[in-house]
Amino acid sequence: MNRAQVAMEYMIIFSMTFFMSLLLIILFTTQTNNIRTDLANAQMDKAGSEIVDAASQVYFMGDPAQKTIRVTFPEGVKQVSINNTFLVFSVQTSEVTYDIVKETSINMTGSIKTFEGIHNIVVKAQGGVVVISDN
Repeated sequence: MNRAQVAMEYMIIFSMTFFMSLLLIILFTTQTNNIRTDLANAQMDKAGSEIVDAASQVYFMGDPAQKTIRVTFPEGVKQVSINNTFLVFSVQTSEVTYDIVKETSINMTGSIKTFEGIHNIVVKAQGGVVVISDN
């Protein structure tokens, strides 16, 4: 065999292997980002549901009912808004910022911090309104 032919075949095999590896790395990175986004969405959905459920419970128990719950916030929570009957989480991923909205039939007020990790949320009934705070 000619030395040039062997070298050319070696380069072709190396190039094909390199491009296949590159495609696998891109696919892995994309899937990892998608899983991370889905996990953050599920965590915020669960946290929102737990907060709204606790708010409903203390509202119907009446003043001075109070409940403390522990919820976990993922990375990327930029804002938490409590506006009357809506609880809105603004979450930022590497690609987009989106809102997770939880609605209830009761009036809520208060504030929740946005740091990543475990939050101790105090939900308290006060005069026909539920006050939500983060300790």
